[in-house]
Amino acid sequence: MYQYKTLSNGIKVVAEKIDYLKSISIGVWVGNGSRYENKEVNGIVPESFDMMIGNIINDKAVQDQVGYEKYDIVVANILADVLVPLTPVIVNQLKEGGIYITSGIIDDKETVVTEAVKAAGLELLEVTYQGEWVSVTARKKETQCAG
Repeated sequence: MYQYKTLSNGIKVVAEKIDYLKSISIGVWVGNGSRYENKEVNGIVPESFDMMIGNIINDKAVQDQVGYEKYDIVVANILADVLVPLTPVIVNQLKEGGIYITSGIIDDKETVVTEAVKAAGLELLEVTYQGEWVSVTARKKETQCAG
């Protein structure tokens, strides 16, 4: 069962702790400590967590290492100028029926992101607003194949 929460800053969080399942998160974190700092505190065993740094948009080796049709949820909290080229790539990492949550979108870029989501063949589920910020949530269709 998924837990859904919208934070006070408009960022959506979807969580489900499954020890045997890996997930992927796309985003930018600045000044948040080491990559090992919170795993133990949150009960995450090292075998269930991998982190890599790379450009998934343009680097096929990064895409291959991340894997295809592996993830139930992908979260990308980053600017629209990155979300637009990221979306048609990341759809290949999502499992059928997987959820794609984007945030960090300034309101005047909403249409650009929703059009990128639709162009990638994703089903638009929800657009959420908080002040000038927008979050777009979509689902990979059950019959959509990796390309």
